[in-house]
Amino acid sequence: MYLLSIAVISHERPEMLGKMLSSLDEISRQDMFEVYVCDNSVLKKDLIKDVCDSYAAIGYFSDPGCSQRQNFINALKFSNSKFISFSHDDDYFNFKSEDINLIKETLNKSKQDKIFYFSSISFSFNKPYFLYKFKGRISKPYSLGSFPFKLPVFPSIVYPKTKKFIELFNSYHQNNFDCGKYSDIPFVESVLEMYKYRCSTLAGFYVHIVHPLNDSSTTDYISRFKLILHTFKKINFLKYPKFIVDILIHTTYLILKKLF
Repeated sequence: MYLLSIAVISHERPEMLGKMLSSLDEISRQDMFEVYVCDNSVLKKDLIKDVCDSYAAIGYFSDPGCSQRQNFINALKFSNSKFISFSHDDDYFNFKSEDINLIKETLNKSKQDKIFYFSSISFSFNKPYFLYKFKGRISKPYSLGSFPFKLPVFPSIVYPKTKKFIELFNSYHQNNFDCGKYSDIPFVESVLEMYKYRCSTLAGFYVHIVHPLNDSSTTDYISRFKLILHTFKKINFLKYPKFIVDILIHTTYLILKKLF
């Protein structure tokens, strides 16, 4: 069994996948780590395979045309490790050699009783002014950090692949977990609740790229409204006034940013 699986969720973006795999090349050749791509591409599946084949230590699994949900299920099924991370094909990692040794040391010492996450940066090549580095504490409840945005990006999170995590993962995917805009937040929140919000950072950075082809560059107001309702159910009523003010400020900021 490996220590950590990094599963790259891939869909029709071979040129972006190449950058992600290049950033994982060194760690994929280390003992105790496994890196593989789970791809559901149809139009560019051969190009995706060509990119993967150029990295001898990186695995490749293809299920053409399967749903994003099934792609995540496949990623979990193919892993053989104590911990797992679901990264995206249009982002990349930044590791130094000493970071890899620290990751190995930290996860080896862990009793699988907490979740981990890489320090994350959100960046846009199209809008250079947008640069966000998560450096705060995890909000409790987790969804409270959505207004304003105070969450580590979803693919930077590393989960203990325990029996209870697998059961929760399968339950969400079979019942109420929808992959897509903001839907990862309630899932991560459930995992954090399961581990009583015990979490720590890992060495290295996860760089999340905001670009026109992913949903991070758009605002889905219906999904945000659903997330607001979810958060209202999670927080103490004494926090309602501050939460409402934060929502208004954050929404105003988004509108102004869109206008100017």
